[in-house]
Amino acid sequence: MSISSYISFLEKAISQDRETLDKLYRKDWTSIGIVQIELIDFYAAPQRKDWEKDKSYIKQFLLYTDRKPLEQRPIELRLKFKCKNNPSCKTHDSSLIGWEYMEAFRKFRKEYGSGEGAIIALKHAIHSRFNDKRRNAYALLGTHSRYPSWMVAELYFIEKDLPKRLF
Repeated sequence: MSISSYISFLEKAISQDRETLDKLYRKDWTSIGIVQIELIDFYAAPQRKDWEKDKSYIKQFLLYTDRKPLEQRPIELRLKFKCKNNPSCKTHDSSLIGWEYMEAFRKFRKEYGSGEGAIIALKHAIHSRFNDKRRNAYALLGTHSRYPSWMVAELYFIEKDLPKRLF
């Protein structure tokens, strides 16, 4: 799939702003959408949940196999952002749950020897992507299955001058 057809596919899911997604959620249970955003802050917060307490099945063993234990996410990555297409947007603060961001944290933690060094490196990488004047930043937002709390599942940085698809 070419990049322009990929963008054409994504355009169908783009909403004006997060506020519109809130209205759609209340109207017809829409629980996913893409919004163009401006970064205000990227930060890490302490993890609030304890897997072993909340998910007892993690302690179960498998018959005939050894299983590598899952590492609980040591921190929660968060984005504070503003909807680019809504001048009256008051800002939003959401969890960044994309797998690759936590993996980048783990890689940087190993490389820099600490969680603090990893957060600084990840923050620098995120800010440099948002500061690229040749690209627009979009967030793929989704809700938890039962609650309308919006989380950022993915960030897209799409070139501004991409040609539109002909068909």
